[in-house]
Amino acid sequence: MRRTTTLSQDERAIEGLPIRLVIALVVGVASLAIMMQMIGGLGFNAQQEVTLEIRTGSLVEAGSSSPSDIEVTVVTEDGDPVPNAQVLMTSGTLTLEDNPVPMNDGSSGAATTGEDGELEHEVPCAVSSCSSGTQVDFRSDQDKGTIKFDIVTQGDGNYKDKKDNPTVVITQ
Repeated sequence: MRRTTTLSQDERAIEGLPIRLVIALVVGVASLAIMMQMIGGLGFNAQQEVTLEIRTGSLVEAGSSSPSDIEVTVVTEDGDPVPNAQVLMTSGTLTLEDNPVPMNDGSSGAATTGEDGELEHEVPCAVSSCSSGTQVDFRSDQDKGTIKFDIVTQGDGNYKDKKDNPTVVITQ
């Protein structure tokens, strides 16, 4: 027959407690690892790479009237448009006079992309042929060159621009 004792009469003390604590800790850590793995697969806080799609083609003539603008769309790797991003034109093999130049849609200062992720900027002209607007400097032995683009995203999204973006070739 089993004897019942009260807690004050129990003399076993902490006989099985250490192993029970170790087992509970191992089970708890394993459960937490499984839950974190499941949550991590949902894509929370995942940064998306952004890039440019050049809508006017990648070859333009300096200061030409067709096309009159360089048109770009800032998109994610999945092709979704990125709102509130700024695009900077920087020197590639051509030297921009005011490096970097923000794409500004003809307004003063830098413009940000809308909900459609689109921006446009006038085609740069050669320093020797124009006195206003964005100017590029061709070397004496150069008849074509490239300009690069950098994307600056706002702090309200999980976007990054680590990979190289497409360039535009400008001919003279």
